[in-house]
Amino acid sequence: MLKNLQFQEDHPVLGPTSKLPLYKPFDNVEQEHNIVAGVYERPSLKAPYDSHIVRDILAQSKRYQNLKPQAALQILGERRSFEYFKKFAISHLESNVKKQFRIFFKMIVCKENAFKPSDELAHSIFSWNWNDFLTRRRLKNFVWVDVLLRTEEKCLHIYKFQKDLEQLQVFVEKIFDGLFSNMGKEDIDIYQHIEKPIDEAKKVLHTTDYVEDELFENTKDLKQLIHKEYFLSDPKRYSEEKFIKTHLENRILNSHIWDPIEMRFQLNWFRNIVQQNQYRMDSNLEKYQSDIVHYRQLLEMETFINGNCLDYCYSSIEVYKNRINEIQDKFDKEYDAMENKLIYKRLQIDKLREQRQFLSQEIQRFHEEEEVMRLRIEREEKEKELQRVREAEELAAKQMNKKKGQKGKKTPKNTKTNK
Repeated sequence: MLKNLQFQEDHPVLGPTSKLPLYKPFDNVEQEHNIVAGVYERPSLKAPYDSHIVRDILAQSKRYQNLKPQAALQILGERRSFEYFKKFAISHLESNVKKQFRIFFKMIVCKENAFKPSDELAHSIFSWNWNDFLTRRRLKNFVWVDVLLRTEEKCLHIYKFQKDLEQLQVFVEKIFDGLFSNMGKEDIDIYQHIEKPIDEAKKVLHTTDYVEDELFENTKDLKQLIHKEYFLSDPKRYSEEKFIKTHLENRILNSHIWDPIEMRFQLNWFRNIVQQNQYRMDSNLEKYQSDIVHYRQLLEMETFINGNCLDYCYSSIEVYKNRINEIQDKFDKEYDAMENKLIYKRLQIDKLREQRQFLSQEIQRFHEEEEVMRLRIEREEKEKELQRVREAEELAAKQMNKKKGQKGKKTPKNTKTNK
C-alpha cells in the first residue's frame, strides 16, 4: 500500500538538486473530476472511439496542462530533477489508462431500447461499497429485485461489467491521487482515501461467505431457543406429548369413518380438477380452431389477392412490352430517317466544302490576275507618261530650235543696219 513518504530530491547523475531552480507544474493541483456514477460524464455520442472527446475531458484537469508542448518548451533550458520526470511519466500513464477505460466502457453497450435500471431503483446492487450492502439489508421488502428481473440477462451482465469498470476507474483515480500526493505538496490521508475503499471492496467480495456464516449462526441460535422453549420445559412437554397421543388415538379410531369420506372428497376434488382442466383445454382448443379457421380464410383471401396481383402484373408487363416494342420500332424508323438525313446533309456539306475550296482558289487566282493587270496597267501608264514626256520634250526642243532659227535670221539684218 501507499505511504506518505517524502522523496529525496537526489538526481542519479547530478546529485542533490535542492538548490536548482525547479519549475513545479504539479503544485496546487486542483482535482477536477467530473464523474457521474464513477465514470466521466460523456458530453455526446457522435463516435464510439472519438479521441477528441476524450482529450477534451482529460484536459479539464489542470494536471494535464503540464503535458502540453508549451510546458516542455518552457523547461528546455532548465536542469530538471528526477522527480519531475517521474511526475511527467506518471501523468502520461494516467492519461493512457483513462483513455483505455473510456474505450472499454464504449465498446460494451446493450441495445438502445433495452431497460437499464438506475442505481436508485436497483439500490446499487453491483456497487463495491460495503455501506451499500448494509443499506440493502435494512430494506423492508425486496421489490427492487423485480426491477432487475425486467432486464435481459445479457444486458444485466453488461450493466454489471460497466459498473465494475466505473469502480476500477475510481480506484485508479484514487491511486494516482495518492502518487501525486507523495510527490507533491498535496496532503491526503492515504488510508481514508485509498486503503479503506479497497478494504471495503475486498469485504464485498466475501459477502456470500459472510451471509452464510450469519445464517448458520442465526439457525444455531434459533434451534437453541426452540430446544430451550419446548424441550426443557417439562409441563409443556408433557402436555404436548399427551395432545399428540390423544390426536393419534382419535385418528386411528375414526379412520374407518373419516377415511372413506376423505377419499371420496379427494376423488371428487380430483375429478373436478380434471373436468376443469378438460373444459379449459376444450375452450382453448375451440379458440385455436376458430383462430385456425380465421387464418385459413385470411390465407385464402391473401392467395386470391396474390393471384389477381400476379395476373395484373403479368398483363401490365405484356402491355408495357408491346408499348416498348412499338416505341422501339418507331425509334428505329425515326433513327433511320434521321440517319439518312444526316448522311444527305453530310454529302451536301462535303459538296459545299469542295465548292468553297474551288471558289477560294478562283478568288485567289482572280486576285493574282487582278494584281498582274494592275501592275501591267501601271506599267503601261508609266510608259504612256514617259511617251508623253518625251513627246513634250521633243516638241519643246523643236520649238526651241525653231525659235533659235528665227533669231538667227533676224540677227544679220541688224548687223547690216549697224554697219
